Amino acid sequence: NQSPQGNQSPQGNQSPQGEQRSRQPRGFDDVARDQRRVGEEARQLADDLRQMAETLERNELMNDTERERFDNEVTAPLEDLGEDRLPRSAEDLEAVAGARDPSREAREAEAEVDRIERRMNDIARNLAGTGDFSEILQRLESILELQNQVIDETQRGVQQNPAPQKGRRARPGSSDGR
Repeated sequence: NQSPQGNQSPQGNQSPQGEQRSRQPRGFDDVARDQRRVGEEARQLADDLRQMAETLERNELMNDTERERFDNEVTAPLEDLGEDRLPRSAEDLEAVAGARDPSREAREAEAEVDRIERRMNDIARNLAGTGDFSEILQRLESILELQNQVIDETQRGVQQNPAPQKGRRARPGSSDGR
């Protein structure tokens, strides 16, 4: 069910020429759309990380200095990428096709995409390799371990000394005088 030009028919079959067409490079508009989506995800991630840092600080798992460093090295640069550089890069990519010198515009857009990628790698290294944040994770793990010990001890205590629950009457013959 092919048309004479070898294009895809309404039934969805593809000719070898149609398969080649799907392998052609994507247009700058498609890449720009992806760049905008990456920008949106970067903004959302910055928001999520900022909320996480606020929670850690509120629970005294991150001090003011650690929080400031986290903001400077992770959330602020990520937010800058998501709110400014990635959307601007998307606009640059869209403008390539209509530019007076498309190859020059494409090279400039590619250089900016490379700079953005390096910045994202820097942010990822800052997030993953910072000893202070590893220390926060270790502190959180030790707190969770202590919490598990408290839960275990509480469960053992309840099993050894079952007490009537508040608001309930004791069973007849119990020693609580009701």
